[in-house]
Amino acid sequence: MKSSPKLKMFRYLPTTIDCLLYIKCHRKIDPEKLVQFIFTDLVQSRQRKTRFTSRLIPAKVTTTSKLDAIVRDSKQVAQRLLAEDAEPTTFALAVNIRYCADLKRDDVIAAVAAPLDVKHKVDLKKARFTLVIEVFKSMATIGLVENYNELRRLNLQTLFDEPSADA
Repeated sequence: MKSSPKLKMFRYLPTTIDCLLYIKCHRKIDPEKLVQFIFTDLVQSRQRKTRFTSRLIPAKVTTTSKLDAIVRDSKQVAQRLLAEDAEPTTFALAVNIRYCADLKRDDVIAAVAAPLDVKHKVDLKKARFTLVIEVFKSMATIGLVENYNELRRLNLQTLFDEPSADA
């Protein structure tokens, strides 16, 4: 008799882009909370625990690299900011486009920021929430990160190279 297959929490998905690994989480794992936990642990311990990883980007939603799809899915990811009872806060957008000639960064920023701009204030230096949009080839990933700049823009290299603000 065959045993039931073991539940895989993480799965590697190959891409055709050099130096980019896409790792899919089980649906019970929230990638935003996972990355937040990893970075909080690294900031507190001040101990390097990775060897080759330079950035960790949480992808709550994966979609096509079409502007209308990015705007639609950005609203879904940012729905806790768009809720009627949400407290006014500060936000920023971090948009990175690689290997995609169809999209312009400024167009993505203008389209995604429009619904958020009504209630919340843009603060590029000390935003409480940052909507991270990564576009590569025909695919886009979207995630919402709290305290993005305090976590050194999710860059592990700068996390350990620069002196901490606490010291």
